Parts: sequence; structure tokens; C-alpha cells
Amino acid sequence: MRKSTIFIAAAAVSVVFSPLVCGESSGDLVNVTPLVGDYVANNPGLETVIPHDSHIDSNHDGYIEGYTLSLDIYKTGTDTKLFSTPPKSITVCPGGSYSSGRDTTVKRLGNTLVGFSSGYGSCINSSYKPPSGHIYAINLSAAGKQPWVKTVNNTFDGNGIVSDMNGNGTGELLVTSANFDTLNQATYTFDRKVDIFDGDTGNTLSSKIYSDNTAFFNGTDYFSYVVGLANTSALVGDYVIGNPGQETVMGVNSLSTGCNARFDVYKAGTSTKLFSTPEKTLSRCGVALIRRIGNMLVGASVGTDSNGSVGDNSGASFYAVDLSMAGKQPWVKSINQPIEGMGILPDMNKNGIGEMLITTIANKTDGTFDRAVNIYDGGTGGTLSSKTYTNISNILAGYFSDGSGDALRNLSPLVGDYVASNAGFETVIPHSGVIDSNNDGVAEGYTLRFDVYKTGTDTKLFSTPEKPFTVCPSSMKAPLFNHFLKRIGNTLMVVTTVPTSVCNNSTYTPPSGFVYAVNLSATGKQPWTKSVNHKFTGLGILPDMNNNGVGELLVMPTDDSSTTHDYYIYIFDGDTGATLSSKMYSKPR
Repeated sequence: MRKSTIFIAAAAVSVVFSPLVCGESSGDLVNVTPLVGDYVANNPGLETVIPHDSHIDSNHDGYIEGYTLSLDIYKTGTDTKLFSTPPKSITVCPGGSYSSGRDTTVKRLGNTLVGFSSGYGSCINSSYKPPSGHIYAINLSAAGKQPWVKTVNNTFDGNGIVSDMNGNGTGELLVTSANFDTLNQATYTFDRKVDIFDGDTGNTLSSKIYSDNTAFFNGTDYFSYVVGLANTSALVGDYVIGNPGQETVMGVNSLSTGCNARFDVYKAGTSTKLFSTPEKTLSRCGVALIRRIGNMLVGASVGTDSNGSVGDNSGASFYAVDLSMAGKQPWVKSINQPIEGMGILPDMNKNGIGEMLITTIANKTDGTFDRAVNIYDGGTGGTLSSKTYTNISNILAGYFSDGSGDALRNLSPLVGDYVASNAGFETVIPHSGVIDSNNDGVAEGYTLRFDVYKTGTDTKLFSTPEKPFTVCPSSMKAPLFNHFLKRIGNTLMVVTTVPTSVCNNSTYTPPSGFVYAVNLSATGKQPWTKSVNHKFTGLGILPDMNNNGVGELLVMPTDDSSTTHDYYIYIFDGDTGATLSSKMYSKPR
């Protein structure tokens, strides 16, 4: 019997899945992979989960007080509804709210589907402080299961997945929140709450407040290119050799004594501090993100000066340390160029620890870019590879995103073992040109290809065929696109979102997105492309559905009217782009 629980966390009062960034120029995508999966025990094949929510306006005054949420479960690609979950009413503002939107994301752990959101609006009663978010959870293994709901009252700043802590076979849900009412302006310290809930029942396994904490390396993401909940999974884990159970790690930045960073390591759910890592002085203080590489924990602070003041993306500081035992020395690295993204790579030098990828972008006066691809040893910080690719005529540069809510893009797919005939790794440089058919100096779209190099060298193995993408038939404004890098097997793809107001002809509605994908296992492979209509809301990677050895691409556009939410579920073969499933579900508001 499969265990299967679905979580949907919501932080306001309207559309269940809305873009992570408010404003059409942002265009970030929700990871909707968990909406399609093998949940229902007695149904062969996959199921598609479609949220159904409606506003609560008990006194019919036009002000939204909350929402009622249920889930409809279908056989994937069909109208066959297996069951609906019981509706659950969630009140946000008892007297009504000015906001009608919320940001919501979903995650999956085993057969547990986890969703988190943020973005409450203010209440009509200005003295009432609404919750920061809610979590709706229900077991989908069979009809008739009852949902459970959690409320997050402090600032809902992060979420994560923790391995099974109570031996019931299901992983756990990590929620981090900050209480800025406790903020000390002199030291910029405050209380952070770390809650761990059982992934199946929602029972509280651990709830602990850590006082005199700073935002540094704890996942809070004020300076992010995208808005959403940070992934704070790395804050809880089995790091320390000799300590039974897991540990909770808090990042500390001693602003009162300069920009000195360290990690404090506790037994999870307790005040028992096992040790603190040595403090190191960084060139940039502030709020950023964390990554785990084996027992190494890496913190990154982006685009802030030594006093923690907000600046542009002028570089970053990295602090990394092995948490397997006390006394390990951290390594520190400062990069003084605009950071494009980072990633975690497999072990390249066979020392048992993965590597860290950091890419930077340099804008040039001639309109081209230089992209530096740097690979550092995850354990020591030593440089394994550093290569700058110059004169990239690339409107994509600097805009890659993974839609995770983190300040730095996940660019891991840029480096990997793609080409069958090449020993070692390859580095892929996206390269685009401009479509200007009437030579009036105003672009109508762009072209895209990949240049594939031996990693760390100028040796180009091949370029993929270039494909055109017409955005506006006449002309478009300066592009404000977001580009998402995804890898499925040996297929690398760029998924692009397009703002609706990009065309100079305001009466023309452009596609909401494009896909460029190509198998990089050998030269001569032909790319496949897709054009996306409706509001490009979600994107995901699914397991192989047609037994060709390659996973599939899930694309979810949506449409909203005054009466319905419409969900379009497209599943494309990851290798060929062939449509495996296409289905629209319309739900009344």
C-alpha cells in the first residue's frame, strides 16, 4: 500500500497557483511537477491533481475573507475524475481583505505532495495582522481521507523536506519563519522558529525558537530576483558524526563586530548547541541562500556591501564548512562581478565531495557579454576550472532562473556529462541573436542555439542548430524575459516566459512562453521547440511515461475569468517534444 499525502500551502486568498512574482515582467514559473504522479493505490498509471478554490465572502460586501479549497483527482490526460477531497475553509481576514491573490508552490516527497506559498495582502481592519500562510494537507492514496491544516503566524520565509524522523516511512515537512517583532535594530538579530511536521499526519515533531538569530544564511531572501519561499531544507539534516539523529543549523552574522559569519549547530528541536564553526570575515553581509554538498554547508550572500546595505548585484561572498565534527575550518570566497547563478555538480576530482558551480556575467559596451564559468572543489574551495566565454551576443545572459525563490539561479545544467564521445564534462553556453526582418533596428524576437565546449577549455565540440522565436510580428520593447534551464536525461532545454506588454503594438498578445530543447549526446541532433499560449504558470519534469528511457516535460498554462480558473496540462516527450497528453480543466471560482 502506498502512502500518499498532498500539501498545498497558501498565503492569500485567490488563485491557487499564481506566478511567484507579482508584475508581468517577472514571469517566474511554479514547479508543478507534483501535480502529476502515481498517488491513488487502486488506479493504474498516473493521476493529475487540480486545485479547486472559491472565495469566502460571508456578508456579500465584496471583500474576501478567505477561501475554500479542495482537490479534484483525475486519471492523467482524461476527464475521468477518481474523487474530490473534502473542502476545507481557511479564513485569512475575518473582516475581509484588500487582496485577492496569493502565491503558491508545490513540492513532492516520495508520495507526499508539498506546497508552500507567501504573499498575504492587508486586511480591511488594519489592526488585524493576518497569518503569514496556511498549509493544507491530505492523503491521496484513496478517497475519503480528511485534510489537515496548519497556520504560520510569523513571517513565512522558508520550507524544506527533511528525511523520515519518526520511522513511519514518510519524510517530514520543515517550515521556517521569522519573528521580526523581536528585531534588534543595533545587531539586526531576531527570533527564528523552526517547525517540523510529520509528512503523513501533520503532527508536530519539533518546534523550536532560536533567539538572537540573524538572517544570514538562513534562507530568508530579501534581495532575490524572484519572490517566494526560500528552500531551507539544508538547515536540518544528519551532518555531525557521532550525534544520533539530526541537527539544526543557524547562520549567524556578527554585524556588531564587522561582517563575521559562522554556523551554530544544534541537536534538532533542542537548545543543545553541539558547536559553532569558526567565524570568518566576509566582504559582503546580508541575506541569501544555503546549499548542501555532502556534509558541507555553503552559504552565499549576494549584492550587499560590508555593512549589509542593499546594493545591486555586484558580486557575492561564500562561506562553506564541513559540519561532520567541530573544529573544521571553513573556506571563504568573494567574487566581485555580477553573479548570474550557481549550482551543485557531481564529484569531478574524485575526492568524494561534489563541486560548486558559480557563473558571472560582465556587460560590455558593444552590447555583448562575457560569461565566466567557475568550478570550485566543494570540500576545499580550490579552483578546479575557470573559463570565460567572451563576446556572447546573448539577450538571455543574466536572466536564467529556476523559479525556486532563491537569489541565485540554479545553473547546474550548464555543466554536465552530455556528449557520449567526450571523456569528462561539457560546458553549454546558450547563445542568441536578434530577429529584425525589416532592418529597422527594433527586434521582433530572438534566435537560440547552444555552443558545447569541453569544460574549462576553448575546445568547442559543436553548436546545436539555431531556431527562431518570433515574439512580436512588428517590434518588441527591450526584452524582460526569464529563462529557465532544465535537464531531462541528455536533453537540455531553455524555457522562456514572455511579459504580455513586450510588444510595441499594444493590441497584439504575444505567446506567453517558448521552449527550446535538444539532445546533446552527439552533434547533429535536431532541436524541438514549443510556443505556449495562455498565462504560462507552471513547469515540471516527470518520469518516463512512454518507455523510451527519457523523462517528460510538464507545462501548465492557466487562464482566469470572473467565473472560472482554467488549467491546461500539457505533457511533452523529453527527447522528441511529441505531445503525450493535452487536457484542459475548468473550475468555477
